[in-house]
Amino acid sequence: MRGSKTNTQIFRYSKIRTFLIGCAMLSFIFYLVLVNSSATLGIEIASLQDQLLSAKEQNKKIELQIASLRSISRVEELASQLDMIAVDQYAYLTADTVFAAR
Repeated sequence: MRGSKTNTQIFRYSKIRTFLIGCAMLSFIFYLVLVNSSATLGIEIASLQDQLLSAKEQNKKIELQIASLRSISRVEELASQLDMIAVDQYAYLTADTVFAAR
């Protein structure tokens, strides 16, 4: 009788040991997947930050180009190229100004 108890205990401990080893392996695999996904996300974040920096630099260049195209000297240069004349007097229209005979 004593031998059968020992065999039962060995079988029970064997099952527990197998279960614990399986849990440890699953935990290790989960850890590897988690580390891999974290590394992948880190690389993606770095790439997106580079794209953001590039977009900001391009935006600055475009803003400088807009400012230079809107400058008074540029407008005067284009006006002279188009043979426009400078205005000496300004006349502003108001809402009550009559434009045509009624």
